[in-house]
Amino acid sequence: MANAPGEVKAHADYVTTSNDDDGVARVLERFLIETIRRKTIETK
Repeated sequence: MANAPGEVKAHADYVTTSNDDDGVARVLERFLIETIRRKTIETK
């Protein structure tokens, strides 16, 4: 999350927007939904 302390963000693989700017939703959209789409395509 963008509003995390700098030390935490420095160790993160990915930093999203703050929780006030829908950061959790953006992460879910970016990673979870893409994974679901790929799995769906693979099974067809």
